[in-house]
Amino acid sequence: MIPVLLVLFAWTLVVPSLASAQDGPTPVRAFRSFTRESSTGSLPQSTVIALHEDAEGTVWIATLGGVAVVERGLVERLRPLPDAPLNGVFNTFARRRLGGVHVAGTGGLWSWDGARWERTPTPAPLISVVEARDGRLIGITTTGRLMSRSVETHVWVDVPRAPANGYETLAAGPDGAVVVGGELGVFEIVDDAIGRMICNGSPPTRVRRLHVDVRGTVWAGGDDGFVYHCRSQRGPADGWTAISIDGWQGGRIRSMTEDRHGRLWVGGDNGNVAFGSDTTPFTRWSSTNGVKGATVTALQADRT
Repeated sequence: MIPVLLVLFAWTLVVPSLASAQDGPTPVRAFRSFTRESSTGSLPQSTVIALHEDAEGTVWIATLGGVAVVERGLVERLRPLPDAPLNGVFNTFARRRLGGVHVAGTGGLWSWDGARWERTPTPAPLISVVEARDGRLIGITTTGRLMSRSVETHVWVDVPRAPANGYETLAAGPDGAVVVGGELGVFEIVDDAIGRMICNGSPPTRVRRLHVDVRGTVWAGGDDGFVYHCRSQRGPADGWTAISIDGWQGGRIRSMTEDRHGRLWVGGDNGNVAFGSDTTPFTRWSSTNGVKGATVTALQADRT
């Protein structure tokens, strides 16, 4: 499992199973870290912004100075292939449904199909992007503008019926359904347009991060440091349920991921990490467990 705390830290968990992770000891230090100076295959830049694991098990790292990968436990900079994202600020990844990955930054969008890179321009830098079930790309710009790009033309246009700005995060479910969140609440995107509000209402906070788990449950994290979940993405729903993490103390949620046990992991700008589910309490890690006291900008639970 490879969480990231501003600088990338790879934690080798001292407890191997779900039961022991919940009931046994928690880590007392970070076991391994990667920085610009750690090796010849080091990070392009020390500040990590986003993480992503592709279908092949490669973990991708977006930084303020380029993109790197983790393969066989080693951090490696990208090979200097044509159009590769070697320099610049990179903000977000998205799964490419035909294999590979999309990465977006200040210079546009880069798509890797497993053999070559394709670079395409964007109207503005993107802070969140997903690929919908039909292959369309949906992105949010740095000004909170919601846009989409068709498969045929590769032209970015504003999503119909969407306010001019106020969006912050996107998530795609296992079936390719897309949800978007921000200061206006959480909405689904249907037929390339803003659809109904998820769960018949909004969490009482600005939504900073979204995740749709393997069961279709929508998770939201916001400025208030609470985690919210909604059991039904379509049809009647009971509304949002708030989870307070013991000892969290208000740090806004900055990152989310799901591990293979179905647990949600969240990171905050208070330097804390917590994991749990809608049926089990959340366990919190802090500096007493070896987490450095810095904003947790990205988390990724890999397939191991």
